Amino acid sequence: MKVVNDVAEASWDGRRVHIPKPPADASPFGLGNYVIIDHGDGEFSALLHMIPHSIRVRAGERVKQGELLGRVGTSQSGDFQYAVEPHLHYCLMRGAAITRSEGLPAYFESYTLLLGQKEVQVTDGPLDTGDFFKT
Repeated sequence: MKVVNDVAEASWDGRRVHIPKPPADASPFGLGNYVIIDHGDGEFSALLHMIPHSIRVRAGERVKQGELLGRVGTSQSGDFQYAVEPHLHYCLMRGAAITRSEGLPAYFESYTLLLGQKEVQVTDGPLDTGDFFKT
């Protein structure tokens, strides 16, 4: 597991997005605070843009399904094209390198898929790149 937990939150003043200068050890790709979980067999999950200092796990620790890892935030997210709202970028991938690893299909239980103004309840199914959903 890899953890970054000290990147400041982005903010919106009603007119523009403010993205604080990231610390020297932050990702140059705008990942913010994140956790990468090694599931074994070359499969990894990445959870990005968490609130600074909210991540409760440490690199090398084992985590269990349902365990609270941290809080959803806006660390190093947003630019002049996107509103800054708390959100989580999640990806399942073959490899630990977020910017270079092949993406894998991710399946979830009990979520609501947001399709414009329409909301679709899903009991068990995959999410695709760019899908918006809520739990």
